[in-house]
Amino acid sequence: MAATLTRAIESVLCQSYADWELIIVDNCSTDHPELILEKYSKETRISLYSISEKDRSKARNFGIEKSNGDYITFLDADDTLHPDYLRTYTGIFELQPDVIGISDLTVTRNAESYFLKKSSHASLPKFVYALNYGHVSIAGPKRYFIKYPFEGQLGEDRYLMAKVSSEANFVFTLKPYYIYNDDYIFASEKELNNRFVTENESLLQFFNNVTMRDIGEYSLKKAKYDLSIRHFYAAKFYSFDKLAGKIMFSELIKPYSFLTFLKFTKAFFYYYMVNFDRSSTVAEIKKDID
Repeated sequence: MAATLTRAIESVLCQSYADWELIIVDNCSTDHPELILEKYSKETRISLYSISEKDRSKARNFGIEKSNGDYITFLDADDTLHPDYLRTYTGIFELQPDVIGISDLTVTRNAESYFLKKSSHASLPKFVYALNYGHVSIAGPKRYFIKYPFEGQLGEDRYLMAKVSSEANFVFTLKPYYIYNDDYIFASEKELNNRFVTENESLLQFFNNVTMRDIGEYSLKKAKYDLSIRHFYAAKFYSFDKLAGKIMFSELIKPYSFLTFLKFTKAFFYYYMVNFDRSSTVAEIKKDID
């Protein structure tokens, strides 16, 4: 974390909007972030706290509790922000103080980068959008994050957004100002499949703890099908064709509506007709994954 944390902090210091507070929460790191922060000891806007549990959700919730501002946004230690990230959100909140702002992404991977337009799905119902395309590149009134804290399951940012969607409108910045580092690589089909199993369990756990008012017409069945579509494209992206085939012919083979039939047809075409060159198709595939 040491090298990337410095880069993340510097991206906050370079913000064109200066009235900010940066709270860093160390959840059992081993590379002594306090030593990194010594160079920023005169910067009163930066605070470092430590918690004894290696839990990302608890770290975020702790940081929110310690914050003094009216609005919250998030930054993972290996990501960075465009200099106008905070100013863009400030402009939104001046006009619409009670909304959740959502930034598009600039995704970096192996020294390459591309834009991921989260806003391209803005026409979806808020709950559906949150579960399928939500990401922590959000900002909003602190009271929402106090009322709906992060929980410890995988996908906690999407589930928090889904809960908030019951009372807050989503506004998109239309700017790819959150710079997301995506250098993680799954080493094996087994490792990726284990993640899929965990994501399915997290989705089930989430639906067991929300009300029909929150869900609307978006049932667990629909959510699981959309999750399986994302799993399929992720498996293809990593060239795990056996796993992709397993998903297609066990979880996608029985579409239940015209829309899911179209999704299955597209996945079927990708499975049999497309050999992915990651360097040239990463942006297209990631749209389907995310």
